Amino acid sequence: MKVLLKKVAFRTFCMFLWGVCSAWLFVFLEYTEKGGAKEKYNLLISLYNSMATKYNMSVEEFNDFSRVAHEALTEPKLKWTFYIALDFVFQTFTTIGFGYLTPQTPGGKILCMVVSLIGIPLTIIAFKSVGEIIAKLVKVILTMFEKKIFKRQEPKGVQIKSAVLLFILMVALLFTCGFLETLENLTFLEGFYMWFITLTTIGYGDYVPLKVKSPHFPPLPMNASSGSQFEPFNPEDPSPRFLDWLVSSTAIFGLCLVSAVLNAIAAAIEEHKWRPRCPRCIPQKIQNKTHDKRDNPAERCDSRRASLKMDGFKDNNITSLSQF
Repeated sequence: MKVLLKKVAFRTFCMFLWGVCSAWLFVFLEYTEKGGAKEKYNLLISLYNSMATKYNMSVEEFNDFSRVAHEALTEPKLKWTFYIALDFVFQTFTTIGFGYLTPQTPGGKILCMVVSLIGIPLTIIAFKSVGEIIAKLVKVILTMFEKKIFKRQEPKGVQIKSAVLLFILMVALLFTCGFLETLENLTFLEGFYMWFITLTTIGYGDYVPLKVKSPHFPPLPMNASSGSQFEPFNPEDPSPRFLDWLVSSTAIFGLCLVSAVLNAIAAAIEEHKWRPRCPRCIPQKIQNKTHDKRDNPAERCDSRRASLKMDGFKDNNITSLSQF
């Protein structure tokens, strides 16, 4: 029990220490003198002064106008079609949770909690199983490659090599996805960051695949003088449906690959058994040599002769010491 308490205390201390150091680094990189809330409030005051000067608008009228404008410019709620529901279920079961799609009705919130209790464990088990298959497949390929190319009958360190290869594949997938996101007017760093946050199931929601941030409404035409002259707005997603399935398939494969990397690392640790050695234990190599000597009659005779010589040497030394 004491060993377990010490282990828990040490790991908890390391977690808090790493968290404090990480927070300090974020403050060092992200801190600015300007406050977001204060800047927005000053912008609102300047906008009111401009509207009051031009249109003689009162504070109450300006507040009503700002409230309606804010409602019109915020993120629109998506229509819950079957494909939208599948997207939500995928984000929920994989615990990514980008946040742009959430249930609004009381029944939907209760259903979300119920299906998550069963769906999340099932998804974890499924991804873990697929990851194990990928890890074993890579191990078999590496073993066959070393036996046929390097002519090694018993390849060594296959688990470590598998873990390294799977890690390289994971990084290559992130680099490929980050490069492809440059086609959506994102930088390579933003694309790489977006897919890393997705595959690690963090899911901040600041960047979402196939949903690059842009105005959610078209600018009103300048030549129209009345609302009847405005063209109707079609809010449907212009991206083809197969791109959504491609992105979802890539995310599923990436999640399974991450699981395979973790399984390979765990198998490598289990293979080498990185544990403190017992100081009184005899290494396996010495034990094997001892058994071989016992089985070989010639070596057994040589060992007996050596022991007799040592006994004679000890007797002579004892006699000389007694005479002295």
